Amino acid sequence: MKGLSISQKAIKYLKNNKNLLAFSGGTDSAALFFVLQDYNIDFDIAIIDYCLREQSKEEVEYAQKLGNKYNKQCHILVADIIKSNFEANARTIRYDFFHSLILQYNYKNLITAHHFDDRLEWFFMRLADGAGINTLLGFREITQRVLRNKQYHIIRPLINYTKKEILQYNHTNQIHYFIDESNKDSKYLRNFFRENIVGLMSDQFANGIKRSFEFLNIEYEILYKEVMVCVDYNLYCFKNIANDIHIIDMLTKQLGYIMSVGQKCELKEVLNKNGECIMGGKIVIAKNANLTFVGINIACILEYYIKQKNADKNNFQSFNNIFIPSSKDFLEYIQIIQTSNKTQYRLKIPKQQRDTYRIQNIPKKIRPLMYINSLKIWETHR
Repeated sequence: MKGLSISQKAIKYLKNNKNLLAFSGGTDSAALFFVLQDYNIDFDIAIIDYCLREQSKEEVEYAQKLGNKYNKQCHILVADIIKSNFEANARTIRYDFFHSLILQYNYKNLITAHHFDDRLEWFFMRLADGAGINTLLGFREITQRVLRNKQYHIIRPLINYTKKEILQYNHTNQIHYFIDESNKDSKYLRNFFRENIVGLMSDQFANGIKRSFEFLNIEYEILYKEVMVCVDYNLYCFKNIANDIHIIDMLTKQLGYIMSVGQKCELKEVLNKNGECIMGGKIVIAKNANLTFVGINIACILEYYIKQKNADKNNFQSFNNIFIPSSKDFLEYIQIIQTSNKTQYRLKIPKQQRDTYRIQNIPKKIRPLMYINSLKIWETHR
């Protein structure tokens, strides 16, 4: 086929590895499917039916036909109807699904069809929010991620191609694709930027903007030095540094949570006082004189553990970013508190251990995570 190429850097990651392509049947993922075929890169595909459009059934059928024709395993998720905050909830469903497949089938790379216009769209959306250089730059061609201590990479082979170039590739090679009409719905903020700013900028100034992104990436590497992060199951920690919000932002994303601009501002005030907080009920963040801690809120771990033991599969996808103990002995450490409104779970930490953490100046919200990590309940995960 004629048209789009993949960088040598991306090829090194993709060749002779287990790869999963995030597929929708739209302009970009359909093109990427055949670009990967051009390079003889082996991959399977994953598609989600959000059950909002009749056309989505045809998109799933198209994915299955491609899978059968080109000998690809086609993973399909039929999602429950999303009743509110569609974009955020759809993203959670999407990446929970991808993560479950990565864990189950040991995929090394997740391939997505993000392109130059997507990157530009992200830039202007974050610029309107008020963001720093690390957030403005958004996604790159290759991004490392950690999932339950398993490393994988997100690869975006089309990151330097415009939407116009991808469409031309499809038309030249007569590639079938679907158009999602919801991408023109003005109720979604990203569509406002897409329709009013990004298309115009991409068509007229793409080359100059691409060079600007290259310069910004160089400056980013200078500004944000690599930091050694220690990880123990659901807890990360690193030595206190000046740009701690940047590191925390990356770690919360690895734990499956994206902080808003407002949350980052509030967090900075908390950390300036060596304080601690819980974000969205899921992520605990704390700091003492020497270390910054980021982890899963112990309440989530306990709740998920109980649901798992009760064989409640409704929330199975929620376990993807969290280590859950498999030992039945862990029940001995859980205190169940029943109130008129709900059931609460607390971790029982012996007084001697509590005193040790206090003397070591370990933040209170971090102590349960450190204690649970010290138990032998994790032996089956080693």
